[in-house]
Amino acid sequence: MKKTFFLFALALSGSISAQVIPFDSPAWTFKGKGVIQEYYEGKSALYLKESGALISDAQFKNGVIEFDMYFKDLWTFSGFYFRVQDEANYEELYFRPHRRGKPDAYQYCPKINGKASWQLYHDQHKGVFTGNPEFYPAEELQGYNGKIDLPLDRWMHVKLVVAGNQAELYLDREESPSFFINEFKGSDAKGPVGIYTGWGGVHFANFSVTSNDSQRLSSERKIVSEPLENRIESWEVSNTLEEAKIQHVLLSDELLGQLKWKKLASENSGITNLSRVARVKDGKNTVIAKLEIQANQDMIKAFTLGYSDRLAVFCNGQKIYAGTNGYRTRDFRFLGTIGLFDEIYLPLKKGKNVVYCAVSESFGGWGVMGQIDREGIRIKRD
Repeated sequence: MKKTFFLFALALSGSISAQVIPFDSPAWTFKGKGVIQEYYEGKSALYLKESGALISDAQFKNGVIEFDMYFKDLWTFSGFYFRVQDEANYEELYFRPHRRGKPDAYQYCPKINGKASWQLYHDQHKGVFTGNPEFYPAEELQGYNGKIDLPLDRWMHVKLVVAGNQAELYLDREESPSFFINEFKGSDAKGPVGIYTGWGGVHFANFSVTSNDSQRLSSERKIVSEPLENRIESWEVSNTLEEAKIQHVLLSDELLGQLKWKKLASENSGITNLSRVARVKDGKNTVIAKLEIQANQDMIKAFTLGYSDRLAVFCNGQKIYAGTNGYRTRDFRFLGTIGLFDEIYLPLKKGKNVVYCAVSESFGGWGVMGQIDREGIRIKRD
């Protein structure tokens, strides 16, 4: 046992090459009932079915995470997490063999205040494809999700190299990375690492983690994300409330008087991840994102919006729009991913106007984004 701890400590320090951490090591903690340690297809393996395994004492921020995966069941959802701060905040990557060959067979999905964010972070930047064209399609692939012809009935090697807010993902021991993550969205603090299976069952083997604060990627590349033109740069975001309280045509002064506000900046894409300042809890799944707009005259102003999952818009207290963009709300294939898909028209009066966007969350990401031409108006604190 002392030898195991010694190798584990050296691996995390980055002072030697990566050492496999056996699944019978006391470094691991397990969650769930579907956990079996067994010899499988030539390797000492861990089988997880709707369960997880965590190296609780790891303090990983930068470095290398490596392991093997064996997909036997096509219908499974499995991956790994790192920089774990608590059960509600960590970085996460996962694979979906039932989507093999599709654009979302692989997914990067940060967990922020208990909410997954895959509806927000999809196709937001492109990574440069450098993999083996015989195994992967020779095309530009997305950094947040991507197409992989995930193999079944054999071991697949996974290697993630993390350096700052970027990472390279290598598959099947290719010399060049298959995917490039340009910008992590979750925590940048050190924390534990682990593996899991959401549904179905997957075998893991040869897990190692090497912490290295001076880790570098194979090549220096930075994809500059240009700010979305005329995006809403920041919102005032309220405390959480029950969705039923914003179903009326008018917002009452009593309700508005109960709200407390925090400023939240949007990202260059225009997306504002509301989970950063709010958490769904005790039936409260709604926040109000507020804008104050000064208009130089009475006018009707086009306002382009994106949201997840539901939105109600009030201009000067009166509801002018309500919509639904949640997972499978339109048909069974509809994902509910966020984008500037809706345009409404604000009836602005000369002087001060207040626009309230009440955003409700169920599954997959809690966000809002907006775009508005500034001619004739000024947005407070924008």
